[in-house]
Amino acid sequence: MSAGPSPAAEADSGDADAAVPSKVPRSVAYTLGPTDGAYGGRAAGNEVLCAPGAYCAPLAQCRTILDLLDRTCLSGEKLARLSCGSRGSETLVCCPPGGFSPIYLSTAAAAAPSAAPVVTAPPPVATTADPLPAKCGVPHLYNWRSRYTGVGSQPWVARVGFKKADSGAMEYPCCGSIISERVILTAAHCALAKTASHKLSSVRVGEYDATTDPDCSTGFCARPPQDIPVDHVVVHPNYERASFRHDVALLVLKAPIAFSLSAQPICISQNVAGVVGQRAKLVGWGLTAGQAAVPGPQQQLDLPVVELETCAQVYERVVPVTSDQLCVGGEPGRDACSGFGGAPLVSLDATGSRYYQIAIVSFGSTKCGVEGVPSVYTRVDHYAEWIRANMVQ
Repeated sequence: MSAGPSPAAEADSGDADAAVPSKVPRSVAYTLGPTDGAYGGRAAGNEVLCAPGAYCAPLAQCRTILDLLDRTCLSGEKLARLSCGSRGSETLVCCPPGGFSPIYLSTAAAAAPSAAPVVTAPPPVATTADPLPAKCGVPHLYNWRSRYTGVGSQPWVARVGFKKADSGAMEYPCCGSIISERVILTAAHCALAKTASHKLSSVRVGEYDATTDPDCSTGFCARPPQDIPVDHVVVHPNYERASFRHDVALLVLKAPIAFSLSAQPICISQNVAGVVGQRAKLVGWGLTAGQAAVPGPQQQLDLPVVELETCAQVYERVVPVTSDQLCVGGEPGRDACSGFGGAPLVSLDATGSRYYQIAIVSFGSTKCGVEGVPSVYTRVDHYAEWIRANMVQ
């Protein structure tokens, strides 16, 4: 599997026939290697009592604090003092009565989250319970009155980390999405990736800008990102490296993710019928058309979902495109290029209140961002049952 070309190499290929592109994965060229890691996750904090007059409620339902986050810059310490714990995937805050200022908890009252032990036992035995969380796809900092795209607006995106054997330094050539506290959904070509000097190690969740610490935006500073080792990978048994068919995999983590404002699970779409002709949002870290270097902040691209036949024609002399894939993009200067492999394509539901993942970035043309040359994504609804079955094995 070859790596995607550099922007300079793409420019040199300008005379090539765009209708017969070479296919490349949207990641670097790594092959299978063992997992390891030296980082642990953190468990969610326990619920604590609020000061008199306030009540412990989900942040998404506390308009007073949401409005305050829009107007002022709260430090991470003050936000921690506002928190009264968590319930499932929801962040709970001490919400004041309407019209009053927030009532901060004392530092002594707001106990810090306890460290989660690294899980070394075998994965849990399958049960009849749905392993996908019922509470998903709702950013706790979602502002219904704006198109906010800052910290916490798409908190389900993960960075897939590979460790350099010589120095231990981490690199993040792929993306994924949080679908439960222990499972990351990504592309098979990412899960099976390594070089002689790199191997799959961990995932990073809760990050927005890779160049800043902490991440601060729209009135608050997020908790530090969590680096959690990968315990094992589950690749679709029918994955075809040459054609990118069934390009889907799960990364099962050694420790649970501590859900927070900047780390939440995404819902998995059960049916993407009707999505063709609509626009969806690609979220992750990587090169977009025309960029020479990966920007620090999370990228969010609004892209069209086009007829599958378009991709079938574009790639007909390279690889077959089938009904378990989606055809996305094709607008000039707007596409997911190298580094976006495994990233989620998401869309709001009919009510506009919940995000669902509809696809996973798989592969595209070396001529990234060329008009009429879309990229190919793995269609999530075709694998929903496989995902469920393999989350609990």
